Amino acid sequence: MRALVLALSALLAPMVCTASAVDTVNIAEAEWRKLSVRHYEFTYRTTDVAFPLEGQAAAVKIRVRHGKPVLMHFAENYGRFRTGDPVPKRLRANFPHSLDVLFNTVRSALEFAENREIFTTYDPRYSFPDRHSNRSREMFDDDSGFVVTEFQILHDL
Repeated sequence: MRALVLALSALLAPMVCTASAVDTVNIAEAEWRKLSVRHYEFTYRTTDVAFPLEGQAAAVKIRVRHGKPVLMHFAENYGRFRTGDPVPKRLRANFPHSLDVLFNTVRSALEFAENREIFTTYDPRYSFPDRHSNRSREMFDDDSGFVVTEFQILHDL
């Protein structure tokens, strides 16, 4: 089944809003859920420079236990925040609290894909979205997206 997800991802990149693109998200999510990965960490990097605070992309390290975030800190300097600083509560809503959220991010982008170019790839081993771009075909600076790196399963509970 994982090979099917990869094959579909390769065929549909960049994705256009079609039933097949939505099916790809659903298949990838089913594969991710089947693996039952509940304890992990990853780095989430925004790719849009019009990000809420400092007009620059942000990178955040997120640790998840039992499917819920237990640690969220900056993975690199971001405005007045330094690498390793915790993400303040007021900013946490700008970042996913788990990889599960990213499937909905992609699905939502596909739902409103008119006049947009949607590009999504999935991790070849774990099937979560690891790169996503959502660009306007009409406006130069209307681009949002993310990249997930440094994913690792945590075994030390």
